[in-house]
Amino acid sequence: MLLALSAAPVMGQRAEQLVPPQAKAGVPATAAIGRITLSPAPEQPFSPTVPWLAHRPDGALVDCTGTQTSCFQEAENEAFAKGWSLDVYGPGGATVSGINASRGIKLHPLRQRYIALHGIIISCEPIDEPCLTVDSMVEGALILNDGAQITSTPKTASEHTFTILFQPRTKIEVEGFSAIASSRIDLGNLSHSVSEGLSPATVGFDASYGNIISNIITANEINGAGPGNKRPPIMPFSPSVPHRNLGSCAT
Repeated sequence: MLLALSAAPVMGQRAEQLVPPQAKAGVPATAAIGRITLSPAPEQPFSPTVPWLAHRPDGALVDCTGTQTSCFQEAENEAFAKGWSLDVYGPGGATVSGINASRGIKLHPLRQRYIALHGIIISCEPIDEPCLTVDSMVEGALILNDGAQITSTPKTASEHTFTILFQPRTKIEVEGFSAIASSRIDLGNLSHSVSEGLSPATVGFDASYGNIISNIITANEINGAGPGNKRPPIMPFSPSVPHRNLGSCAT
């Protein structure tokens, strides 16, 4: 015998339907549960020390006092601490806006988290370190959408001045090892140019601390320029240290 049972609301008791909390007034519509939304304020100047607006899911702003990355690093720190993802939005339309950084940006481990850049430019001033360093990533994503770009302009190019360096170092809590694996990486448009010396490698993969394996990696355009002899735009590992497993990546 098959019985179908249903529960009827008690008389006088109102049946309620769960709905997502509404964003506060002035919060971008893209702010949602589980992610921080970083976007420029009106008439935002292109300066590393002037913060963008980093909205938490409840609409509150992340404290970006003393920022050197237009609040990108502070927003990513907060997102990682809470287990959230990060969406970075430009103003849209014909206006070009960007994050300006006077120091390298460090991405914390992306385990089932994503960081997505939408129609913006990240520009790193002359620094002797990668513009963007990516730590461990498992089932995560780094996506440059809608013409997003990352540019780096070191005065001279040492082996440390990649535009993006993939360097898994931190052990992922669940897996117990450091790696960049089973992830989606869309590099969009990257450039790296110097005024003196060799043209640098634009993207570096350093697998000396953990494997980089089984990822889907795509890009629109990767450029490097300088007056000296050219290095390849993509280097498979840091030239100063031996490497481990770097393979099984679809490009």
